[in-house]
Amino acid sequence: MSQLVVMIILLLIGISMAGLLYVWAPQVVKDIYPEQAQDTQYFRSRACLGIQNITSDSITINNCGSIPLENFNVYLNGINQNMDIQKLNPGNNYTIPVTVTSPADVQITSNYAETPVIKYIAS
Repeated sequence: MSQLVVMIILLLIGISMAGLLYVWAPQVVKDIYPEQAQDTQYFRSRACLGIQNITSDSITINNCGSIPLENFNVYLNGINQNMDIQKLNPGNNYTIPVTVTSPADVQITSNYAETPVIKYIAS
């Protein structure tokens, strides 16, 4: 009879330890890796922004990632052009009406992605 009591007590101790670990572990992970940092890293890993075409009067960009992009900045020779570009959904293109003088270094940034600096030289 005492072996049965010992087994029940050990089983209850094991279940309590598992329950305690289940409640305690997520909080420890959240303290080490804040949610905001995890979200930003997750979104950046799925974001992609590309320049499709540059002409003297426009720049066409493409969202080649799997999440919507917004908060765009257009840089020509390192100077922000202060453009108002709406949200760009995955797979969509947007043509930015802007005068680009040759030669120019062109870069577009958004909330989660950015293009490399592209050298535009008119042909």
